[in-house]
Amino acid sequence: MKRTCVLLAFHYPYLRDENFIDLEITYLKNKFERVIVVPTEKPNENPSYILDEGIECYPIQNFSDKTFKLYVLRNLPLNLMFLIKHGKLKKMDLIFLMRACIVYNYLKRLDIGDDVVFYSFWCDYMVLGSLFYKLNTPNKNISVISRAHGYDLYEERNPNKYLPFRKYIVENMDGLFPCSIDGKDYLIKKYGKNDKIETRYLGTSLYKAKRREITPNEKFHIVTCSNIVQIKRLDKLIDALNVLDEKYGKEMKWTCIGTGELLNQIIKQSKEKIKNVEITFEGQLNNNEVLEYYSTVQPDVFINSSDCEGLPVAIMEAMSCGIPVIAPDVGGIKEMIDNGINGILLPENFKVEELANAIDFIKSKANRTLMKSEAIKKWEQCFNAEKNYQEFAKYITKL
Repeated sequence: MKRTCVLLAFHYPYLRDENFIDLEITYLKNKFERVIVVPTEKPNENPSYILDEGIECYPIQNFSDKTFKLYVLRNLPLNLMFLIKHGKLKKMDLIFLMRACIVYNYLKRLDIGDDVVFYSFWCDYMVLGSLFYKLNTPNKNISVISRAHGYDLYEERNPNKYLPFRKYIVENMDGLFPCSIDGKDYLIKKYGKNDKIETRYLGTSLYKAKRREITPNEKFHIVTCSNIVQIKRLDKLIDALNVLDEKYGKEMKWTCIGTGELLNQIIKQSKEKIKNVEITFEGQLNNNEVLEYYSTVQPDVFINSSDCEGLPVAIMEAMSCGIPVIAPDVGGIKEMIDNGINGILLPENFKVEELANAIDFIKSKANRTLMKSEAIKKWEQCFNAEKNYQEFAKYITKL
């Protein structure tokens, strides 16, 4: 058994943007003698999550711009050779490297023992900082591993189509765990075959929803749950509902969970284009509130219309409550949807009519009744948090 697991994240447990970690950390605690959480960008806020007794937390304070620039100037000579050898002479490489050095220097001050797994939830600069620690402590038994999801996996999703020091990081890690088979295939194609790259799914907990019979007069209920931003393409869902509005509109309703920069625009478009479908904007809900909503209301279909994804936890949550899914073939979504069985898999650049037809198909009582049970089966097979996180925690203790 490894003595210590050092879990690196951006903000956890201070913000709720890494809520997946809160579910997984219990399983780490059961397998390691010590679990230390290191938020690398601590905000000036009180924790949003209460850590279990025995889990330690040592946050790195956010650096002001002035302090960061001074740190860069002070350490630049020491890191220039590394930058030239493994990176590119770009500003983003320098910032990435300096942030990694900040993490490394902070880790050096912690009493973490000699038998350690550094586990980063994101494949970002904190991985490089952990590798520096391993390189400079050869007498310790150190493993460095990371998950990889979306922005930290697919280089094309970044503004510069590039991730700093990626080749060095991939080659020197002890384990890199993309959240989908699609992610693994991408990494192998880009960096070559590597036995250290292995798919490990995330997961959600089972929320025991009370099943109910579909009554003849109830409205067909569509739900979405996402940030309301451009890549989510909610405008295409509005156009699909517009296609169905005249024929089926009074028999349907759409609940939109989430908020974002395009919220007002989406509300305006829905009012202009949809006259009969009942529409509700629920605003932002936390994970427990979302699952409680699914359990209580039991929508008929969950729709994801995004143009890029990793392996959406929102889809796992819907499936765990027996909700069939309509979504495009982007990222790892094809690993979640068995087309026509537990949902409908659309083309990546689907047409509005294709989404409308998929909604129409699941609207059939016979189709959606079967799909509801198949959605839960798929979740149990692939995305059960208890099974996935127990296996993963056990696996990384042996690295």
